Amino acid sequence: MGTETVRPSIGETAIILNKSKFTPLLIIGAILIAAIFCLCLAIVYIWAKPENTKHVESIVSAVTQKRYNSDGTLFSSAQGEQIQFWTPSEKTYKQENINEIPEEYRWQKLSLPGDKLAEFEKFLAKYSTGWRRQEIYGSGRSGNKYGYWWVITVKPGFDENSFAAKYSNFWGNADTVYFELPIVSSTHLGGQANNRL
Repeated sequence: MGTETVRPSIGETAIILNKSKFTPLLIIGAILIAAIFCLCLAIVYIWAKPENTKHVESIVSAVTQKRYNSDGTLFSSAQGEQIQFWTPSEKTYKQENINEIPEEYRWQKLSLPGDKLAEFEKFLAKYSTGWRRQEIYGSGRSGNKYGYWWVITVKPGFDENSFAAKYSNFWGNADTVYFELPIVSSTHLGGQANNRL
């Protein structure tokens, strides 16, 4: 009348699997998957070595400046360099009394933030063809705090040593200055080497 399903016991299942003609294919498939996984790990390991990532950093950091006419045709194209750095903002030490701030970081409390930032923008005009800033929150050598992260496209012949000294003088910073200078490889400058280490 009805059909009954007969299920094999655990021992019988093992015997059925051992007699299956798919077992060699399963083993070969597992070996291939393991080999592909190991190959992917090897590629990631080789690619992630610091000496192999310098070129990637330079591709990401290279700046090509293009200007277009109103009809969409290219007007000019040039290669440039950028420098990035932090400055205080209105929020850096907004709530703290000046006496609560460690002396080496007191320069980061802006008494008239709008005026100081407007002066700094004029200061940057001497060194850059353009800049942008955004308010950030992060952690560094002086702990968690708000500030501005600036990215400026520098003029040809930019001297970062002179800029660092003038930055320190402008802000009243007696400590070291941290800048991020992209590594630009010769491939990005049409064969003209301009490497930063």
